[in-house]
Amino acid sequence: MTPSEKDIKFDRQLRLWGPIGQRLLEKSHIALVGATPVGSELLKDLILPNIGEFTIIDGGNVTEEDISANFFVGSDSLGKPKAQEVKEFLNELNEDVSGNYINKDVKSLLNYPLSFWKNFNVVVTSGNDPSFSAQLSAILFPLNIPLIVLESMSFYAYMLIVVKEHTIIETHPASLVDLRLNKPWPALLEFVDHYDLDVLDDVDLAHVPYIVILLKFLNSWKESHSGLPPTKRELKDFKAVILSFRKSSDHINFDEAIAAAGHLFSPSTIPDNLQTILNDPKTNLDFNSSNFWILVSTLKEFIERPESGGCLPLTGVLPDMTADTEGFIRMQEIYREKAKTDIDFFTEILHSKLTQLNRSIDSILPQEIETFCKNSKNIKVIRGSSLEEIHKTPRIIGIEHEQFHVFLAIETSKYFYERKRRHLGRADNVEEDIEVAKEIAKEVSKKYGINDVYPDTHKVIEEIARAGSYELHNLAALMGGIGSQEVVKLITHQYSLLDNLVAFDGVMSKLQTWKL
Repeated sequence: MTPSEKDIKFDRQLRLWGPIGQRLLEKSHIALVGATPVGSELLKDLILPNIGEFTIIDGGNVTEEDISANFFVGSDSLGKPKAQEVKEFLNELNEDVSGNYINKDVKSLLNYPLSFWKNFNVVVTSGNDPSFSAQLSAILFPLNIPLIVLESMSFYAYMLIVVKEHTIIETHPASLVDLRLNKPWPALLEFVDHYDLDVLDDVDLAHVPYIVILLKFLNSWKESHSGLPPTKRELKDFKAVILSFRKSSDHINFDEAIAAAGHLFSPSTIPDNLQTILNDPKTNLDFNSSNFWILVSTLKEFIERPESGGCLPLTGVLPDMTADTEGFIRMQEIYREKAKTDIDFFTEILHSKLTQLNRSIDSILPQEIETFCKNSKNIKVIRGSSLEEIHKTPRIIGIEHEQFHVFLAIETSKYFYERKRRHLGRADNVEEDIEVAKEIAKEVSKKYGINDVYPDTHKVIEEIARAGSYELHNLAALMGGIGSQEVVKLITHQYSLLDNLVAFDGVMSKLQTWKL
C-alpha cells in the first residue's frame, strides 16, 4: 500500500507514537496562558508535529523585552497585543493547525465557566503569579485537565506537571516478547511435535527454532523428573543436557536456547504494579468511566475467566532467532493466531461491559483494543496533587538534590514579582532586591521541608537578579522542547510521564527531577 502524503510528512513521529497517537495529537487543543518565550517554544514544538488547535491567552502588549527574548515576535510587533502576534508567527509554521488568541488579562480567566476549560486537553501557564497558577490548578484539577507550570529565568528553568490522574497504555518497554513457554497451548505443542531432533542432520538441526529445542527437552526432563526444574542447580543441569545434544559449535540456536531457558520457569504471574491497577476502585464501572478503566475492568475479568488460564492476553510478538524461513513463519502464525484468539475473547467481554453501560461497542476501536492487549502487562497510572495541596503539604527535600535550589530560586523570584509588581533585579539597587528575595526564599523553602536557605539557593537568586529575571531564548528553546515532549505524552497516553518536577541549571548543564 502506497503511503499517503501525510504519512510521508509525519513518518518520523509515526514511528514514535503510531497512528493512534497521531490521531489523538491532531484532535488535541492546547492552551498557553502567558505568551512567554519558553511557552512559545513549547507551542512551536507541538505545532510542527500537527496538534489540532492552540489558544494563546495574554493581556499584555509586545515590549522591547519581548522582541529581544522571543523569536515569535518581530520589531513590527512593538505595542501590539502579544497573544495575537505570537499566534500569527506560530501559525506560519503549519497551516493545518488552527490558532486562536484571547487578548485579556489572564486573571479574568478565573471567572470563566468550566465549559471554557473543558475545550482543552492540556493547559500551560508561564510567567504568571504563583497565586494565579494555584487558582487555575484548583479549576483544572477536578476536571482532570493537566496543567503544566513552565518557567525560565536567566540560565535556569523548571517545569511542574500537575495532573489528577494520567493513564498510560503504551509505555514502550524494551521488549513485548512473551513466549509463554511455561504454559504452551495445543497449537504450539503440535508444532513442536512435528520436529524429531534425533533424525535431523547437522544442517537441519542448526535451523530448529530454540523454542522447539526448549520444549522438546522440557518434555524429556519431565519424564525423568517431577515437574519443572525448581532450583538453580537443576536449571544448570537442564542447560547441560541441551548442550550435550549440540553437534556443532556453529549451532547458534542452541546458544539461544540456553540463553532463553529461564523463560520455561518464569511463571506467567501478574506484576505487582499491574495487580494494584486491577484492584483499583475505578474498575467498578459506571457510564462516565473512561475507556482506559473500561479496558482495565475487562482485563481483570479476562484474567479471572478460566479460558485465559489466569494469564494476560498473549502479545504475539516473537524475537529474532535462528530458524529456517518456513519454520519461523509458521511459528509466527501460531503466536499471532493465539494473540488474535485472546483479543477476540477480550473483545467479547468488553462489548458485554459496554452494552451494560449503555455505551456503543464502537466507542472503543478494534485498534485500541489490540494495542491495549499487547501492552496490558506494562500499563501505568500516575496520580498527582493539585498546586494547592503541594503548597500546603511540606515536602522533605534533602540538600543532596542540588538542582532543587533552581526551583526554589525561580519560585522566590515569582513571589518577589507578585509582591513588588516588578521583576527581581530590575531596580537601581540590585543588592537590595537580592536581600528582599533571600527573605522570601525562607518562606518558599519551608514549604518543602527546608528550614534554612542554603547558599546554593542564594547563588541562583543572585544570578537571576544579575540577569534582571530576563529569559534567554536558547534556554527557553531547550525547556520548551522538554515541555512539549511531556505534552505529547499527556495527549497520546504513551511513554512514561515525568512525575512531576524537573529543574535545569544552565550554568552547570545539569537537570534533575523530583516528585512533589
